[in-house]
This record gives sequence, structure tokens and C-alpha cells, in this order.
Amino acid sequence: MKLYLNIWILFFTALSLTISAQNSHKLLRKGNKAYSDQKYNDAELHYRKSLEDDHLSFKSNFNLGNALYKQEKYKEAVKSFNNLGSLDINDKNKADTYHNLGNTFMKLKQYDKAVKAYKNALLLNPRDDDTRYNYIYAKKKLDRQKQKQKNDKNKNKKQQKQDKQKNQDNKSDDDQKKRNKQEQENQDKDNKQQGNDKKQEDQQKKAGQQEKRGMTREQAERMMRALENDQRKIMKKMLKKKEAQTKKIEKDW
Repeated sequence: MKLYLNIWILFFTALSLTISAQNSHKLLRKGNKAYSDQKYNDAELHYRKSLEDDHLSFKSNFNLGNALYKQEKYKEAVKSFNNLGSLDINDKNKADTYHNLGNTFMKLKQYDKAVKAYKNALLLNPRDDDTRYNYIYAKKKLDRQKQKQKNDKNKNKKQQKQDKQKNQDNKSDDDQKKRNKQEQENQDKDNKQQGNDKKQEDQQKKAGQQEKRGMTREQAERMMRALENDQRKIMKKMLKKKEAQTKKIEKDW
């Protein structure tokens, strides 16, 4: 009884797998038809449905990667091609997968990964001229990329050095401007002080001159008054003397 049960289980399992495989293959053909008509989005949908029935299908996985590539979904295409690494496939299919993976990395400008992918493809299929050409081309692009990165790095260093020197020069200029400004302020302050001192000196000199001129007038007035007093005293004496003489003359008479 158990033997018959196991046989039926195996039968239905095989039948289910067969139906799934047939359905997957049918969806694969629809995907290929859409791909040929350049309806890459439709092709992607058919390939994904095909993989739901048979996720180990090399053709569905491989063609899905190609459909994604055609739609410029390069990161998704890389993921699809990488999934093929877990499948048990022959060297030819592996080489084709690495080749298309290299093409995808080229679109992403990840030239180092592209070179590695093409190299793996050549190790599996050394006679593939297309892969050899792509490998050489990717190597040149990688060398140019590295050289550009090196030049950019040197340019950035040079620019940073120039900016640093410029900042130092600007700082020196600012310091010099500050010094010049301070010196000018000090000079203006000295000039102002000198002007104030000279003004004060002139005022004092003028006041001295005015004072000197004032004393001279005062002295002159005193001298005039003294002269007048002396004059009056002399006149008094002369008058008294004259009067005395007159009296004397009168007495003699």
C-alpha cells in the first residue's frame, strides 16, 4: 500500500514539474517574441513569470538580464546575471554570462569589474574574439580612468595648495592692511596732537604777545602819568621860586 502511495506521489510530482516546465517554456517563447519585437518591458514580464514556474532555467535568467540591459536597468541586469552563478551550467553558457556581465559593467563605467568579467569569460572560452576585443577596450578605458583620477587628484592637491597659499596671502594682505590702518590712525592721531599742540602754542604765544603789548601800554600810561606828575612838581617848584624872588624884590623896594 505504501509502495503504491509513493509511486502516485512521484507521478504527480513529475507531472507537476512537467506542467510547470512546459508553462515556463511557453512563457519563455513569449518573452523571446517580445524581445525580438523590441518590446523589452513585455519580454521582462514574460521572463519573470517563466522563472516563477522554473527558477533554475538558464535561458529565462539569461534573457531576463538581456531584457533589463536593453531597458538600461543595468543594476538589475547585473543582479540577474550574477544569479546564474548558482546554476549548474556548461562553460559556454558561463562564458556568455560573463561576457554580458562585462557589457553591463561597461555601461555603469565600472571598468575594473568589466575587465574582470571579460577575463573570466576568456578563461572559459579563449577563442571568443568579441570578448577579447571587449577586454582590450575595457582595459584602455580603465587605464584612462585611472589616469584621469590621478590627474584629478594631483589637480585637487595643486588647487588646495594654491588655495592655501592664497589664503595665506590674503591673510598677510589683511594683516598688512590692519598694520597700515593702525599706522595711519597713529599718524593721524600724532598729526592731530601736533596740531592741537601748535594751536595751543600759538594761542599761548598770541596771549603772551597780547599780554606783552598790554603791559607796554600800561607802562606807557604809568610813565606818562609819572612824567605829568614830575612836570607838575617841577612847575610848582619853579613857581614857588619865582614867587619868592618876586617877594624878595618887592621887599627890597
